[in-house]
Amino acid sequence: MPPLIAVRDLRKRFNLEAGFFAPLGKYVYAVNGLSFHIGEDESYGLVGESGCGKTTAARLLVRMYEPSDGEIRWRDRDVAALKRKDLAAYRERVKYVFQDPARSLNPRMRVYDILTSGRRWSARRGRRRRAEEWRAAAAILREVGLSPEDLERRPGEFSGGQRQRISIARGLFMEPELLICDEIVSALDVSIQAQILNLLLEIRRRRNLSFLFITHDLRVASWFCDRIGVMYRGELMEEAPAADLYKTAAHPYTQLLFDSAGSRRHTPIPGEVKTALEEIQGCAFAERCPRTEERCRREKPEFQETGQRRVRCFKVS
Repeated sequence: MPPLIAVRDLRKRFNLEAGFFAPLGKYVYAVNGLSFHIGEDESYGLVGESGCGKTTAARLLVRMYEPSDGEIRWRDRDVAALKRKDLAAYRERVKYVFQDPARSLNPRMRVYDILTSGRRWSARRGRRRRAEEWRAAAAILREVGLSPEDLERRPGEFSGGQRQRISIARGLFMEPELLICDEIVSALDVSIQAQILNLLLEIRRRRNLSFLFITHDLRVASWFCDRIGVMYRGELMEEAPAADLYKTAAHPYTQLLFDSAGSRRHTPIPGEVKTALEEIQGCAFAERCPRTEERCRREKPEFQETGQRRVRCFKVS
Protein backbone atom coordinates (compact mmCIF):
# COMPACT_ATOMS: atom_id res chain seq x y z
CA MET A 1 0.00 0.00 0.00
CA PRO A 2 1.43 3.43 -0.94
CA PRO A 3 1.83 6.03 1.80
CA LEU A 4 -0.80 8.70 2.27
CA ILE A 5 1.60 11.34 0.97
CA ALA A 6 5.16 10.99 -0.32
CA VAL A 7 7.69 13.75 -1.03
CA ARG A 8 10.58 12.86 -3.31
CA ASP A 9 13.60 15.09 -3.97
CA LEU A 10 11.51 18.21 -3.42
CA ARG A 11 13.20 21.51 -4.25
CA LYS A 12 12.17 25.15 -4.07
CA ARG A 13 14.20 28.18 -4.96
CA PHE A 14 12.95 31.76 -4.74
CA ASN A 15 14.12 34.45 -7.13
CA LEU A 16 15.79 37.20 -5.10
CA GLU A 17 15.32 39.77 -7.85
CA ALA A 18 11.75 39.19 -8.90
CA GLY A 19 10.92 42.72 -10.12
CA PHE A 20 9.95 43.17 -13.77
CA PHE A 21 13.13 45.02 -14.69
CA ALA A 22 15.45 43.15 -12.31
CA PRO A 23 18.06 40.77 -13.69
CA LEU A 24 17.47 37.09 -13.09
CA GLY A 25 19.84 34.53 -11.69
CA LYS A 26 20.03 35.12 -7.92
CA TYR A 27 18.06 32.74 -5.76
CA VAL A 28 17.39 31.59 -2.23
CA TYR A 29 17.53 27.80 -2.15
CA ALA A 30 14.89 27.13 0.49
CA VAL A 31 14.23 23.40 0.05
CA ASN A 32 16.99 21.19 -1.36
CA GLY A 33 16.18 17.60 -2.23
CA LEU A 34 13.74 16.87 0.60
CA SER A 35 12.26 13.34 0.74
CA PHE A 36 9.92 11.82 3.31
CA HIS A 37 6.54 10.14 3.52
CA ILE A 38 3.57 10.02 5.90
CA GLY A 39 1.43 6.94 6.31
CA GLU A 40 -2.18 6.42 7.32
CA ASP A 41 -2.88 7.46 10.91
CA GLU A 42 0.72 8.59 11.38
CA SER A 43 2.11 11.76 12.92
CA TYR A 44 5.32 12.91 11.24
CA GLY A 45 7.37 15.69 12.79
CA LEU A 46 9.45 18.11 10.74
CA VAL A 47 11.87 19.79 13.15
CA GLY A 48 14.53 22.47 12.83
CA GLU A 49 15.49 26.04 13.62
CA SER A 50 13.73 29.02 12.08
CA GLY A 51 14.79 29.52 8.48
CA CYS A 52 15.55 25.87 7.75
CA GLY A 53 12.71 25.50 5.20
CA LYS A 54 10.05 23.68 7.26
CA THR A 55 7.20 26.06 6.45
CA THR A 56 8.21 26.30 2.79
CA ALA A 57 8.06 22.51 2.55
CA ALA A 58 4.61 22.45 4.15
CA ARG A 59 3.29 25.12 1.80
CA LEU A 60 4.62 23.19 -1.17
CA LEU A 61 2.50 20.26 -0.03
CA VAL A 62 -0.73 22.25 -0.37
CA ARG A 63 0.54 24.08 -3.49
CA MET A 64 0.60 27.50 -1.90
CA TYR A 65 4.00 27.45 -3.64
CA GLU A 66 4.83 25.45 -6.74
CA PRO A 67 7.98 23.32 -6.47
CA SER A 68 11.04 24.09 -8.57
CA ASP A 69 11.70 20.37 -8.89
CA GLY A 70 10.79 17.07 -7.29
CA GLU A 71 7.52 15.27 -6.74
CA ILE A 72 4.64 15.16 -4.27
CA ARG A 73 2.35 12.15 -4.50
CA TRP A 74 -1.00 11.81 -2.74
CA ARG A 75 -2.17 8.20 -2.59
CA ASP A 76 0.24 7.62 -5.48
CA ARG A 77 -1.21 10.47 -7.58
CA ASP A 78 1.03 13.29 -8.78
CA VAL A 79 -0.15 16.43 -6.95
CA ALA A 80 1.42 18.70 -9.60
CA ALA A 81 -0.88 17.19 -12.22
CA LEU A 82 -4.09 17.92 -10.29
CA LYS A 83 -6.35 20.53 -11.90
CA ARG A 84 -9.39 22.45 -10.68
CA LYS A 85 -11.85 20.02 -9.05
CA ASP A 86 -9.18 17.40 -8.34
CA LEU A 87 -6.90 20.03 -6.79
CA ALA A 88 -9.79 21.44 -4.75
CA ALA A 89 -10.64 17.95 -3.51
CA TYR A 90 -6.99 17.35 -2.59
CA ARG A 91 -6.88 20.60 -0.60
CA GLU A 92 -9.95 19.51 1.32
CA ARG A 93 -8.19 16.31 2.33
CA VAL A 94 -4.97 18.11 3.28
CA LYS A 95 -5.70 21.05 5.59
CA TYR A 96 -3.26 23.63 6.91
CA VAL A 97 -3.39 25.12 10.44
CA PHE A 98 -1.27 28.28 10.61
CA GLN A 99 1.03 29.42 13.38
CA ASP A 100 -0.71 32.73 14.11
CA PRO A 101 -4.52 32.51 14.32
CA ALA A 102 -4.77 36.26 14.89
CA ARG A 103 -3.59 36.73 11.30
CA SER A 104 -5.14 33.66 9.67
CA LEU A 105 -8.68 34.22 11.02
CA ASN A 106 -10.70 37.05 9.47
CA PRO A 107 -11.51 39.38 12.41
CA ARG A 108 -14.74 40.55 10.75
CA MET A 109 -16.25 37.09 10.31
CA ARG A 110 -18.28 35.16 12.84
CA VAL A 111 -16.85 31.82 13.91
CA TYR A 112 -19.74 30.11 12.11
CA ASP A 113 -18.75 31.72 8.79
CA ILE A 114 -15.06 30.95 9.36
CA LEU A 115 -15.85 27.26 9.82
CA THR A 116 -18.39 26.83 7.05
CA SER A 117 -17.20 29.13 4.24
CA GLY A 118 -15.00 26.44 2.75
CA ARG A 119 -17.96 24.17 2.08
CA ARG A 120 -19.37 26.68 -0.39
CA TRP A 121 -16.49 25.84 -2.71
CA SER A 122 -16.37 22.17 -1.87
CA ALA A 123 -15.45 19.80 -4.68
CA ARG A 124 -16.95 16.72 -3.05
CA ARG A 125 -19.99 17.72 -1.00
CA GLY A 126 -23.43 18.99 -1.91
CA ARG A 127 -25.11 21.94 -0.29
CA ARG A 128 -26.62 21.46 3.16
CA ARG A 129 -29.47 23.28 4.79
CA ARG A 130 -28.49 26.02 7.22
CA ALA A 131 -29.80 24.14 10.26
CA GLU A 132 -27.75 21.08 9.33
CA GLU A 133 -24.68 23.24 8.72
CA TRP A 134 -25.14 24.95 12.09
CA ARG A 135 -25.34 21.59 13.90
CA ALA A 136 -22.15 20.41 12.16
CA ALA A 137 -20.30 23.60 13.13
CA ALA A 138 -21.53 23.34 16.73
CA ALA A 139 -20.34 19.73 16.92
CA ILE A 140 -16.87 20.71 15.69
CA LEU A 141 -16.62 23.47 18.29
CA ARG A 142 -17.54 21.01 21.06
CA GLU A 143 -14.86 18.65 19.76
CA VAL A 144 -12.16 21.31 20.15
CA GLY A 145 -13.37 22.36 23.61
CA LEU A 146 -15.45 25.41 22.77
CA SER A 147 -19.17 26.10 23.06
CA PRO A 148 -21.81 26.23 20.29
CA GLU A 149 -22.67 29.71 21.58
CA ASP A 150 -19.23 30.79 20.30
CA LEU A 151 -20.43 30.43 16.70
CA GLU A 152 -21.87 33.97 16.86
CA ARG A 153 -18.68 35.54 18.22
CA ARG A 154 -15.69 36.95 16.33
CA PRO A 155 -11.99 36.01 16.69
CA GLY A 156 -11.06 39.15 18.62
CA GLU A 157 -13.28 38.05 21.49
CA PHE A 158 -11.16 34.96 22.20
CA SER A 159 -7.78 34.30 23.83
CA GLY A 160 -4.82 33.09 21.78
CA GLY A 161 -5.36 29.46 22.79
CA GLN A 162 -9.08 29.66 21.95
CA ARG A 163 -8.32 31.18 18.55
CA GLN A 164 -5.98 28.30 17.84
CA ARG A 165 -8.82 25.90 18.71
CA ILE A 166 -10.97 27.73 16.16
CA SER A 167 -8.20 27.32 13.55
CA ILE A 168 -8.08 23.59 14.29
CA ALA A 169 -11.87 23.40 14.05
CA ARG A 170 -11.76 25.11 10.65
CA GLY A 171 -9.22 22.54 9.48
CA LEU A 172 -11.38 19.66 10.72
CA PHE A 173 -14.66 20.90 9.27
CA MET A 174 -14.01 19.42 5.82
CA GLU A 175 -13.06 16.06 7.37
CA PRO A 176 -9.45 15.93 6.14
CA GLU A 177 -7.15 12.94 6.11
CA LEU A 178 -3.95 14.93 6.77
CA LEU A 179 -3.67 17.97 9.06
CA ILE A 180 -0.58 20.17 8.67
CA CYS A 181 0.17 21.96 11.96
CA ASP A 182 2.73 24.71 11.42
CA GLU A 183 4.25 25.78 14.78
CA ILE A 184 0.73 26.02 16.19
CA VAL A 185 1.81 25.95 19.85
CA SER A 186 5.00 28.01 19.64
CA ALA A 187 3.35 31.34 20.56
CA LEU A 188 1.30 29.93 23.46
CA ASP A 189 2.04 29.68 27.18
CA VAL A 190 3.40 26.31 28.29
CA SER A 191 0.15 25.29 30.03
CA ILE A 192 -1.90 26.19 26.93
CA GLN A 193 0.58 24.33 24.72
CA ALA A 194 -0.07 21.16 26.71
CA GLN A 195 -3.83 21.61 26.34
CA ILE A 196 -3.60 22.02 22.56
CA LEU A 197 -1.26 19.03 22.20
CA ASN A 198 -3.58 16.84 24.27
CA LEU A 199 -6.49 18.04 22.12
CA LEU A 200 -4.63 17.03 18.95
CA LEU A 201 -3.89 13.59 20.42
CA GLU A 202 -7.56 13.11 21.22
CA ILE A 203 -8.59 14.25 17.74
CA ARG A 204 -6.12 11.85 16.20
CA ARG A 205 -7.46 8.92 18.24
CA ARG A 206 -11.05 9.81 17.42
CA ARG A 207 -10.62 10.52 13.70
CA ASN A 208 -7.60 8.35 12.73
CA LEU A 209 -6.00 11.47 11.28
CA SER A 210 -2.48 11.78 9.95
CA PHE A 211 -0.39 14.82 10.91
CA LEU A 212 2.53 16.77 9.57
CA PHE A 213 3.66 18.48 12.77
CA ILE A 214 6.11 21.34 12.22
CA THR A 215 8.03 22.67 15.20
CA HIS A 216 11.42 23.98 16.31
CA ASP A 217 11.05 22.07 19.61
CA LEU A 218 12.48 18.58 19.25
CA ARG A 219 11.19 17.50 22.66
CA VAL A 220 7.59 18.43 21.81
CA ALA A 221 7.90 16.55 18.50
CA SER A 222 9.31 13.51 20.31
CA TRP A 223 6.27 13.47 22.58
CA PHE A 224 3.63 13.96 19.87
CA CYS A 225 5.01 12.28 16.73
CA ASP A 226 5.61 8.72 15.55
CA ARG A 227 8.57 9.62 13.33
CA ILE A 228 10.68 12.75 13.07
CA GLY A 229 12.69 14.34 10.29
CA VAL A 230 15.34 16.83 11.44
CA MET A 231 15.79 19.57 8.84
CA TYR A 232 18.62 22.03 8.25
CA ARG A 233 19.03 24.47 5.33
CA GLY A 234 16.37 22.74 3.28
CA GLU A 235 17.66 19.19 3.79
CA LEU A 236 16.93 16.31 6.12
CA MET A 237 19.88 15.59 8.39
CA GLU A 238 18.31 12.67 10.24
CA GLU A 239 15.06 10.72 10.28
CA ALA A 240 14.03 8.09 12.82
CA PRO A 241 11.14 6.85 14.97
CA ALA A 242 10.52 9.45 17.68
CA ALA A 243 11.29 7.06 20.54
CA ASP A 244 14.63 6.05 18.99
CA LEU A 245 15.59 9.64 18.25
CA TYR A 246 14.80 10.69 21.82
CA LYS A 247 17.05 7.95 23.23
CA THR A 248 19.97 8.37 20.84
CA ALA A 249 20.39 11.24 18.40
CA ALA A 250 22.94 10.23 15.76
CA HIS A 251 23.53 13.40 13.74
CA PRO A 252 25.56 16.21 15.39
CA TYR A 253 22.81 18.72 14.59
CA THR A 254 20.13 16.56 16.23
CA GLN A 255 22.31 16.18 19.31
CA LEU A 256 22.80 19.95 19.53
CA LEU A 257 19.04 20.53 19.14
CA PHE A 258 18.35 18.21 22.06
CA ASP A 259 21.08 19.84 24.16
CA SER A 260 19.67 23.28 23.42
CA ALA A 261 16.09 22.27 24.27
CA GLY A 262 17.21 20.54 27.47
CA SER A 263 19.20 23.46 28.81
CA ARG A 264 17.50 25.45 31.57
CA ARG A 265 18.42 28.62 29.74
CA HIS A 266 17.68 27.09 26.31
CA THR A 267 21.23 27.81 25.18
CA PRO A 268 21.18 28.40 21.42
CA ILE A 269 23.30 26.36 19.03
CA PRO A 270 26.50 28.25 18.13
CA GLY A 271 26.18 30.20 14.88
CA GLU A 272 22.96 30.62 12.95
CA VAL A 273 21.14 29.16 9.97
CA LYS A 274 22.47 31.03 6.95
CA THR A 275 20.24 31.78 4.00
CA ALA A 276 21.37 29.60 1.11
CA LEU A 277 22.14 32.02 -1.72
CA GLU A 278 23.86 29.28 -3.65
CA GLU A 279 23.48 25.54 -3.84
CA ILE A 280 25.35 23.76 -1.08
CA GLN A 281 28.20 21.61 -2.35
CA GLY A 282 29.11 19.75 0.84
CA CYS A 283 27.29 19.01 4.07
CA ALA A 284 24.71 21.71 4.87
CA PHE A 285 25.74 21.70 8.53
CA ALA A 286 29.50 21.79 7.95
CA GLU A 287 29.97 25.44 9.00
CA ARG A 288 28.51 24.85 12.50
CA CYS A 289 29.35 21.21 13.12
CA PRO A 290 31.90 20.42 15.86
CA ARG A 291 33.06 17.34 13.90
CA THR A 292 33.65 19.02 10.53
CA GLU A 293 36.53 17.85 8.34
CA GLU A 294 37.64 19.12 4.94
CA ARG A 295 35.70 16.33 3.24
CA CYS A 296 32.46 17.64 4.77
CA ARG A 297 32.90 20.97 2.98
CA ARG A 298 33.63 19.36 -0.40
CA GLU A 299 31.24 16.39 -0.57
CA LYS A 300 27.58 15.98 0.24
CA PRO A 301 27.08 12.92 2.45
CA GLU A 302 24.49 10.38 1.39
CA PHE A 303 22.01 8.94 3.85
CA GLN A 304 23.29 6.03 5.90
CA GLU A 305 20.39 3.77 6.82
CA THR A 306 20.15 1.47 9.81
CA GLY A 307 16.75 -0.08 10.35
CA GLN A 308 14.21 2.75 10.37
CA ARG A 309 16.84 5.44 10.95
CA ARG A 310 18.66 7.34 8.22
CA VAL A 311 21.41 9.87 8.88
CA ARG A 312 23.17 12.23 6.47
CA CYS A 313 26.68 12.23 7.96
CA PHE A 314 30.10 10.78 7.13
CA LYS A 315 30.89 10.19 10.82
CA VAL A 316 27.99 7.84 11.58
CA SER A 317 28.77 4.15 11.13
